[in-house]
Formats: sequence, C-alpha cells, structure tokens
Amino acid sequence: MFVEMLCEYYDELEKQGKIIKDGYSKIKVDYSICLSADGEIDNIIDLRKEEIIKNKNGKEKIIKTPKEILVPYRTQKSVISSNIIEERAAYIFGLKNDDGVLISDDKSFRKKNKAFKEKHLEFIKDLDSPIINAFKNFLNNWNPNEQVNNTYIQLIKKDLEKLKFAFCLAENPNILLHEDPQIKEKWEKIFSEKVEDENAVIREDAIDGTKQPIARIHEKIKGLPGASATGSVLIGFKHECGCSYGNTQSYNSDISEKNMKKYTYVLNYILSHKENYQIINGNTTLLFWSINTDKRTECINLFNQLLFGSTEEINEKDVEKSIKSITGLINSGKINEEKISFENKIDENIKFYIVGLKPNASRIIVKFIYKNQFGEIIKNIAKHQKDLQIGDRKKIISIRSIYNELKSPVSDHETVDNAMANQMINAIINNKPYPAKLLALVINRIKADKNVNYIKTGIIKAYLIRKKGEEILLSLDINNTNQAYLCGRLFAVLEKIQLNSMNKVASDGKTKTIKDTYFSNAISQPALIFPRIQKLSQYHLAKLDKSKNIFYNKLIQEIIDKIEGKFPNHLSLEEQGMFIIGYYHQYQSFFNKKEEKKEKEEIM
Repeated sequence: MFVEMLCEYYDELEKQGKIIKDGYSKIKVDYSICLSADGEIDNIIDLRKEEIIKNKNGKEKIIKTPKEILVPYRTQKSVISSNIIEERAAYIFGLKNDDGVLISDDKSFRKKNKAFKEKHLEFIKDLDSPIINAFKNFLNNWNPNEQVNNTYIQLIKKDLEKLKFAFCLAENPNILLHEDPQIKEKWEKIFSEKVEDENAVIREDAIDGTKQPIARIHEKIKGLPGASATGSVLIGFKHECGCSYGNTQSYNSDISEKNMKKYTYVLNYILSHKENYQIINGNTTLLFWSINTDKRTECINLFNQLLFGSTEEINEKDVEKSIKSITGLINSGKINEEKISFENKIDENIKFYIVGLKPNASRIIVKFIYKNQFGEIIKNIAKHQKDLQIGDRKKIISIRSIYNELKSPVSDHETVDNAMANQMINAIINNKPYPAKLLALVINRIKADKNVNYIKTGIIKAYLIRKKGEEILLSLDINNTNQAYLCGRLFAVLEKIQLNSMNKVASDGKTKTIKDTYFSNAISQPALIFPRIQKLSQYHLAKLDKSKNIFYNKLIQEIIDKIEGKFPNHLSLEEQGMFIIGYYHQYQSFFNKKEEKKEKEEIM
C-alpha cells in the first residue's frame, strides 16, 4: 500500500513536469574546483548560500545551504565505484584527513582516486572542449602524494570528507563541467543504449500488475532522521528467513525496476522537504504529504500547526485565517456540529497521507499508514484538540507536549512506549478512543511528580470523554455529583486553606503542603486520607481571618453535602482521573475573577 501511494505521487509529479529526467540525479555540492587550462587548481569557490535563521531563543544563526545540481545518475554500490562527474572528495583528491593532517597513503582512498581517474579518462577520451581538456589534464597530473600541502585543500581539510565538489574552468567559473554539451550528449547516449539484462527476472509487478523486469536491489532512502547517513532501504531481503520459494534478495517483493525507481525517488523527494515530517517519539518519524500540489503547502502547514503547534513555517496569511477559524470552533466546543471551514479555500476532499517510519540498522520499518480526505483528518485533529481543552487555557497542545508529560522531567533519554505512541496517533487521526495505557501513565506521572498541570489534566479529560462518552466541562462544575470529582474538589479547597494560612507565617513558598504528603494516597484511597487532612485543616482554618474562615467552611460543607454518606474506600483508575479533574477545576477557580468576587462578597 505504501509503495503504491508513493508511485501514485510520482505519476502526479511527472504530469506536472516536476520529475528529474531519467538518467540523472540531484545532488548538493558545497564547492566548485576552478581549474586552469593545464589542470592545476586555480581556486576553490564556495557555492553555498548563506541563510539567517532564528533558534528557539530568538537568537540569529547563519547556516550555509549547499547548491543543488543535476548530474549523471549516481551509483548505489557500497563497494569502491566512481560516478560519472564524481563529487566525493575521497575519489577526487585521494586524500584523508587524519586528526587534522592530510595523508595520501590510505589504501582505500588511493583505490578510490584511481577508480575516479580511470572512469573519467575513459569517458572523456574522445571529447574536446576547454573545460573538458582542463579536467583531462587534472586527471593526468594529480598526484595525492604531491598535494598533501595544497593551499586550497588545506583551507577546507577540517570537513573535507563531508564536502561535495563540482568542476569549472577558472576563465569561466559560472559554467560547471557537468553542464558541458559534450558531456551531456555522451552521457545520454550511453544511458539510452543500456541493454536490458538478459538474466532479468520477468514477473507480474505487485504494484500495477504488468509483466516487467523485477528489481533485484532497491535503491537507498536518504534523509530519514535517525537512519544511516549513507541511506537505508525500505525493501530488502538479507537473511534467508525473509526469503521464500527459492527467491533471493528483492525478487521476493516482485516490484519492478520501473516502480522501484518511482517509489524511491518520491520518498527521497518527500524527505528533502523538512515541513513534510516530524520526529514524534524517540526515532519514529511521522511523514505526511498531499498529492494535490496546488494547495500542498497550505495543507502541510495547517496539519503541522494543529498537531504539532508548529509556527515556524506558518507565514501565509490564508493559512493563518484557516487556523483561526478552526481554533475558533475548538474553543466554542462546536467542532462536532459544524463543518470545518477553510478560509484559504482548501478542498477538504484532497487526499492526504500519513506514514510512521522508524529506522532499524540499514532498514526502514513502516509502523502505520493512514490515508483519508484532508478535511476529515483535520476535523479529527480539531476534535482531539477540543477534547484536550480545560480551564481558560484554550491553546493548541502538540503531540510532543503530550508525550513529554508522560516522561520523567529529570530524564533526558526516556521515551514513551512506541506501541502506545503509535496508538495515540491512530486515536487522533481517526477519532478513536485513546490507548488504555495512557490514563495509567499520566496518573502515575502525577502521583510521582505532584504536578497537576493543564496538559496532564487535559489528557485525562480527553481520555474519559472518549471512553465514557460523558460531557466534562472546561471549568468548575458545581453541579457535578461524581464522588471522585467531589473528593478532588475538596482536596483542592483544603490545600488552598493551608496555603492561605501559610501566608501568615511563611513567605518562602518552600513549605510542604498536604499535596506533597497526601495527594498520591488521597487519589486512590480517599476514606483513608480525608479524615486526617480534614482534621489538619481545622488547625489551618484557625489561622485565617473570621470572614475567610466562614467562606471556606461554607465551601467545604457544600462539597461534603454532595458526598454520599462517606468517602469512597478505593477509586478505580477512571475515578482517579475524575478526582484529578475535580482538583484542577476547583484549584483553578480560586484564580478566576468571578470566584474572587464571590469570595469578597462572602467576606463582606
């Protein structure tokens, strides 16, 4: 299915003339080697473009972006094999950076340089132009042993093996070697005359059903975060346990050479656009795209904003309008009743694709695949955001923020269980119940950290809404008679009384409260804890002004009157979630202007 989706995207790009011509590859080069007529290095020109970007702290940073050029097809071989119009430093110079010192006696580098010379001298032997002749002289004259102190190479030796190079003539540096008409003409002739392998396996292609030569080896995918820098394969069979019916390598997949080139090209194309993917948990990458290229940017930006809270790529005014209209529906709670409106006229029927990828050694694992209409996906994400909203904080909560709340705040390396993280994506994209493990994780995190914030409470609220189908208000619900909710409310009141009494005797804010000592046990065993903290509250109430004492006593009595006879002995996990919501609602109400006004009226 994934490969078929990628091939479909390729066909659409081909229709619009956005596909690289067969026989060519797009590469990024950093420098141009300027040659004199006799083949000597006259200069090395930096081709990279400088860009100023801002980091998370708002500080400006200069980055250099390599120049993209179109060159004859790149080899995928892992053995020593030179490309036509080679760009790799090891092949061109035969020099290795050994702790800041250039050396020429590395066996592997010498072989690469030899392969580079032989391949290109053979290729250009019957060609004649100023740049080709200069390059020919360079190939014949270059001796790595004599060039270890070359002035130009010394300037870039620090990153020599990471850099890519093109060639030009010093007299005309704007024309690169691979652009020479004779080079292009010969390469295209060679490529077009390639004869089909007589040993090719002809079978029915698994993608389109036509009989074609089946690909034996699939090309590498580059740019996936966490994967090998040299590239990884999506389809490959190395061990015998993956083979069947006597087939070897990728003959087990029955994907033709034609469709193999299609899907690898498109997957590399998608990964070359950073706005098309996000790392969501550990080294799992969420890849997403729309085949519709007219509104591709708008779709991607809107998806990024609603699921990840991304703002860096959101510059289009139309997209901002769409976000405002959708978040307006989220805040008003009408996301189920009203159709999603796109202010920038995005067609909600556009097909949108979401894939989870995880690198594993030299392979890529596909964790999940979703395909749906863009409008339906955005509606489901908006519903997810609405369910998360709690209190007065009506803002987008990114999926990363949710994952971070499930991890210890003191751990830099902890990640969320991958299976649960993937189930979360499924729940959000398809409007399904959240994974059962989610509630236990967030409640255990609250018990461990004693930190009840709006994200953790919002996660609990969203989970319970989808699991129980009950309505849970954004803020304090004085009519809610759920026993766990009432217990949470009461705990918040008793804690606030203690904090108010502390203002009389302590101002450092470091004194422990009942939350630090009793909160974890109160969540699960109210009957055991509440008699004790109620008794303590009498001590704290005695320190308050008479008017405040009356206000809090009335509030306590109002809550207790709704508790059915006695505190519950034990609370289930879902009831513990309601306890936390009740606590959060009640505690936040103390900072609400209306509640402050009511308190003042009670005091007067």
